[in-house]
Amino acid sequence: LTLRVRLEDVGRVKPGDLVRFRHAGHEDWDTGTVTWVSPAAEEKSRAVPVRVELDNRDGRLHANTFGTAQILLREE
Repeated sequence: LTLRVRLEDVGRVKPGDLVRFRHAGHEDWDTGTVTWVSPAAEEKSRAVPVRVELDNRDGRLHANTFGTAQILLREE
């Protein structure tokens, strides 16, 4: 999974952070881990690519589709 994180928020994101992802058209959340944070923002959007590793053994997640993600920065 590749997330596009706003430049003003990316300073709080680091490898190892937990991510919840809900694929468009699905009701339940998948969980994964941040594996890489790009050192550069995208030129047009100014968003920073962040890679997340998700378990997709069942094949229900598809490339080039959209969804909603939450990066868990802390637990209280």
